Amino acid sequence: MSVNITMRRGGKHPILGYYAGGCPINDNYELSRTNPFKYTSQLRSVKQLSSNETRLIDDRASVTSMKFDGSLELNESSPSTEMNKEQFFQAVSDNVNFYGLQTFFYLPFDGKMTYLVKNVHLFTMDSVTQEHESRLIEPSVINDSSGNETADSVQARFRCYDEFEKYDFSLSRLAIESLITLRLREAISVRFSHIDDFDALPGNIYFMMVLETCNISLTMDVKEAENSFNELKLSDYSGENVSALATDALKLIKIMSGSYALDVRIGSNLLKKVSSTSSDYFNRTIFGHLDKAHRMEDKYMLKDPGLLKKDPLYSKYGPIAVCGILQEEYGRLYKEKDWPALTATLQSNNITT
Repeated sequence: MSVNITMRRGGKHPILGYYAGGCPINDNYELSRTNPFKYTSQLRSVKQLSSNETRLIDDRASVTSMKFDGSLELNESSPSTEMNKEQFFQAVSDNVNFYGLQTFFYLPFDGKMTYLVKNVHLFTMDSVTQEHESRLIEPSVINDSSGNETADSVQARFRCYDEFEKYDFSLSRLAIESLITLRLREAISVRFSHIDDFDALPGNIYFMMVLETCNISLTMDVKEAENSFNELKLSDYSGENVSALATDALKLIKIMSGSYALDVRIGSNLLKKVSSTSSDYFNRTIFGHLDKAHRMEDKYMLKDPGLLKKDPLYSKYGPIAVCGILQEEYGRLYKEKDWPALTATLQSNNITT
């Protein structure tokens, strides 16, 4: 590949040639690591691009590969080839990394470069579209009084797509289309095909279209999950099986995470559900965790609930972390055969038989 163009978010492999992406993008629209080459699929040669396109087109047409059809969670009647939302997000991230498409999926939010797939709740389709359109046309050079280009001018031009990236729009689109069902693609087309250049829009905008199209069903799933979480009771689990309750709670919490923000009290409410077991020791331990979770949550009761995730203690006492606490505390006592409810259940079963 003989070219004299410098890649703005890529590099040149000493043997294989020019490649794109490979790591996150920083606030200056630069790759955050030097030499981020990982896979030959990042190469921007005719042969490799042809191979990438063929692979993604085949995946898009396949009826046996895993696809997302818009469901937050799957049930027993779901096809074995269907992905839930969490699996879809992971598959998108895998494609972004594998094909070096980071330039399309890192966008500025509140002055900080942010990964769209993991922080989609911070963006709208309009904001993603505006960012894309602002990078399409490179502005003219602005020089200072000495005839040198100003720093602002250099940055304004650098953030725009380079010549390689301009030809990756379709590849980034295929990276998303290959992961969703034909039914969902048709629904997206019906809803958005009136938009100018719909077929030429890149993967980041199409990703937002996927989520917009299935938002109604996702909202219904979130509401149902909230109701199911509120109805969770330890008395419904034989032998006061805290582990089983925590597993069910975790599934519901992941579904509820599809909303803008979880209820601030989710973590402490879960701890309360298991604070009256037959084990006094377990209950005292849970109350200790409950006090810390409550104190953390109190700081955000009258604020944007999304801020809770930024708290330093969230990784220890956020709702997902609380599920881990329950599994660990219960598992330790269960292994030591120090779980009164289990003993009572076994004795009852023996009497019955």
